[in-house]
Amino acid sequence: MKLTKKQLPVLFVLGIALCLMLLWAATPVKVAAAPFYQEGGANEPCATCHWSEDGQWQHSPHGLNNVACEDCHGPYVEGHPDEGMMKLTSDGSQCRACHSDTEAQWEESQHAKSGINCTNCHVAHSQTTRLASERLCLACHEGETEHAFDTSAHSVAGVTCVECHLAEPTGALSKHASHDFIAVSPQLCLDCHVDSIHAPASVSKTQSTAKAAIVTQNEQVQNLAKQLEETKGSNTTLKALTIVMLGVGLGVGVMFGLIFMLVIGKFV
Repeated sequence: MKLTKKQLPVLFVLGIALCLMLLWAATPVKVAAAPFYQEGGANEPCATCHWSEDGQWQHSPHGLNNVACEDCHGPYVEGHPDEGMMKLTSDGSQCRACHSDTEAQWEESQHAKSGINCTNCHVAHSQTTRLASERLCLACHEGETEHAFDTSAHSVAGVTCVECHLAEPTGALSKHASHDFIAVSPQLCLDCHVDSIHAPASVSKTQSTAKAAIVTQNEQVQNLAKQLEETKGSNTTLKALTIVMLGVGLGVGVMFGLIFMLVIGKFV
């Protein structure tokens, strides 16, 4: 059977298509499996469908302390989600059931008065913050507050907002970090500035050096002001002298001009 010139391109295309199909069929297919969860664990049957949330929970403070899904969402509803829903408010009210001490601090804060609740800052299942600590506060407190912080010594030293305003507890008042967002424990200041506090001689020396530098700068400013006044006086005298010399020059020029005219008139 002879092939015509018109049939050759068609067969060529079909041959390439057949090769591509064979290559595709021979390529192993990778199936994305859901993360492993422990069968019969605290979150079954929730983790069967909500494996992503379960994966976050496993490494969270809740997971490490055996706080399971039902502790927050309530008992499992049979037939969920087709026949029953498990509702949970997002206003943080469920958090208060366990974190009463944190709630008491939060209720007195400006965050509570502005309607900022737990889940506005924290991711529910991982309990991590929604942004890194160095940006979380500044996401709302931008403008003058951000500029003031960025130009501060704390910012230059790499100290973030939460290291002072959301510090770890230092006493028995709370087992969690402070959530009033205002009070700063004096112990935090001591932790960083202990060398300065316990070395008064060094501080005094530093203060004396700073005062001496200020006095020197004041003296330099006064000297510069005096030099400026003297320069102004010299400029005034020079201006007056210039005017006098100009007058004298003009007078001499006029006088010589008249003499020259008289001499020329006499001989002409």
